[in-house]
Amino acid sequence: MSGDFPLNNALNDEALSIGRPCALTKHKPLKKIMRVAILVLAIIGSLVAFGGAACATVCAAGTASLDAGLGDLEKSMKEEMKKQGASQKEIDEVDFGGTDATGSLALTAGAYGIMGLLGLVGGIMGFSKLGKGEPATLGGGLLAGGLGLGIILSVVGGGVGAIVGTIIMGGEFLGIACILAFVAKPAQPVQQPQQPMADPGQQPPQA
Repeated sequence: MSGDFPLNNALNDEALSIGRPCALTKHKPLKKIMRVAILVLAIIGSLVAFGGAACATVCAAGTASLDAGLGDLEKSMKEEMKKQGASQKEIDEVDFGGTDATGSLALTAGAYGIMGLLGLVGGIMGFSKLGKGEPATLGGGLLAGGLGLGIILSVVGGGVGAIVGTIIMGGEFLGIACILAFVAKPAQPVQQPQQPMADPGQQPPQA
């Protein structure tokens, strides 16, 4: 074992002499992996959430058009029945109703959109902060806030069962990124070796 220490010291001295940190003392791949993972998971989760928001928006527009069409059809049928001498009781019994899903889908679209936006900003901020040697707690807070708002709005719009949908639509990726942002420790900035100061009394070599 005694032979290992001189070898390590020699490698470190050689690395410092050329201005590069030795892999035995400075290489920390785990922190880099966690930093990149936060950004990648946040991007994936945000893209899935944006896709869910777009789908919910299209569905909300479709149900709104369907409700409007049913309302017009019901009005036309009642007018026709009135012309044919139907009683008011018979006319009032005509009720096509509606889907009543437009508001729920609109809230779901907003939930996914907010979750994706805050998640993306939080992931980028966490990635940037860790790269500067600072904690990623602010980015983790944005990730947690986006996920929490997404769940709350989804529950308001679609009930407790909407929590599962929120998790599936990107929430699981943003949740993991949030945990990593709070757990990951910032990388210590690599200190460049100081160049030896020249002796004022030493004369420069003559050409």
